[in-house]
Amino acid sequence: MKRTEELFSLIHSLNKHEKRFFKLSASIESGEKQYMQMFDIIAHQSVYDEKEILAKLKITKNVLSFQKNYLQRLILNKIASLSSSKRAQVRNLLTQADILFNKGLYSLHHKLLKKAKELAKQNDLNDYLLEISTMEHTLAWRNQQLPEAAKALEEKKENISQLQIEIQYHRLANKIITRLAQLGTARSTKEMQELKKLVNDPLIRNEKKAVTFRCKNLVLHTLSLYHSLAGDPLKEYKYCKKNVELFLANPEKTELSIQNFLFALHTAIHACNRLKRYDQSKYYLDLMQQNYSRVNTEREKIWIFYNFHDNNLDYYIRTGKFKEGVPEVEKLTQALQLEEHKLDKMVNLILYSQIARLYFGAENFSKCIEWLNKILSQEDILRLRPDIEMQIKLFYLIAHFEKGHEDLIPHLTRSLHRYLSSKKRLYKFENILLDYLGKRLFRADSKKEMLDQFKNLKKDLLPLASDNYEKIPLLSFDYLSWIESKIENRKFSEIVKEKSRQLSH
Repeated sequence: MKRTEELFSLIHSLNKHEKRFFKLSASIESGEKQYMQMFDIIAHQSVYDEKEILAKLKITKNVLSFQKNYLQRLILNKIASLSSSKRAQVRNLLTQADILFNKGLYSLHHKLLKKAKELAKQNDLNDYLLEISTMEHTLAWRNQQLPEAAKALEEKKENISQLQIEIQYHRLANKIITRLAQLGTARSTKEMQELKKLVNDPLIRNEKKAVTFRCKNLVLHTLSLYHSLAGDPLKEYKYCKKNVELFLANPEKTELSIQNFLFALHTAIHACNRLKRYDQSKYYLDLMQQNYSRVNTEREKIWIFYNFHDNNLDYYIRTGKFKEGVPEVEKLTQALQLEEHKLDKMVNLILYSQIARLYFGAENFSKCIEWLNKILSQEDILRLRPDIEMQIKLFYLIAHFEKGHEDLIPHLTRSLHRYLSSKKRLYKFENILLDYLGKRLFRADSKKEMLDQFKNLKKDLLPLASDNYEKIPLLSFDYLSWIESKIENRKFSEIVKEKSRQLSH
């Protein structure tokens, strides 16, 4: 992003309170304030327009460059003092303590260090505790308090040890989560053995080693993701639930990790949905809404926007309430016009796919295909997640089949078959589905023969539903319910809704 775009984005990311605070605090400064005029001009622009700024301020490009740099630094400095997070409070106390030390006010310096230390301990801020122990050692040496200096060094050693443990957890969790993301819906025995070896590391399996809140969170999050991929929804739910409970039991830590809490709720909802525990899923969804007021930063607001809408649509999809969910889709579509440029591109594609699935269930196949085309048009992004790419392309075939685009299906199936073969991701499920969609169903000369083919398709796919590796695609879209709707001549939504009421225990 160019510096001009950075400044434009920074100004437009400020909320009303931040803008008001900045303008009031900046107004105290003396002298001509062209940078404030620039602030107002950019704040009213919908797209950055440098020519407008130059014309209104009557300055050269060189002066403009200086003013932009100054304005950006000034905004960040002023807004930083508004931050109410515990980390920001500790940082502010340490800055004040450093000023007092340099002025020789050692008693006040010591008081602020003590206050910062208590706050850092309460919130597991080990990086700041390391800095504080260094400052305490310097003060003790200055006052010739050798026992205190030795104590500070011991605390420093302990802080370093704690940080090293956290780093080990971060590195291991990052390695596992990265591998999970790369494999997507990994279904080979070799791949799962590799993952199992990683999650059997003593750091993950021995919960006593996870001494800090963040380490515990990393362990629970990693295990929930692993069991999700391994096809064990009960264990996935177990670790997701424990992760949410960890946050609820530590509200002061949650304040520091609100984004992680939101993601914990997201994964817990996913686990509940797989077990058809929709009441519990709704409970977590309500928690997500309740915590919106705790979100302060633009980054966190973007996360909750994605988490809430993704899970909200998923609730309607899983329960078969497709038509009831259409108004929610329309609200999201309007919101995306304002927010989608702020979201990660992959996140946008996930939301698009949810919208497509809901329109499919509501029998608006044209809208479904329209949203799927939006996804497929961003092939460079889609290929970063081969699991999602495969799911979307298979679902794309079903949508065209329902729309009656018989002329497109053979070409699409051949193309997808070649692609999956080249990527060595052609499993039994894909092979069977592509065979029926590309050949057998179109060779049927009568309704009875078509019905027989759907019955055969169901018969061929059913054994895969109990295979931990092959059943993964069946979780991305309810293919079996769709096939049953063809066999029973009923609406797809009716069958999904009926199944959703058959809660598993």
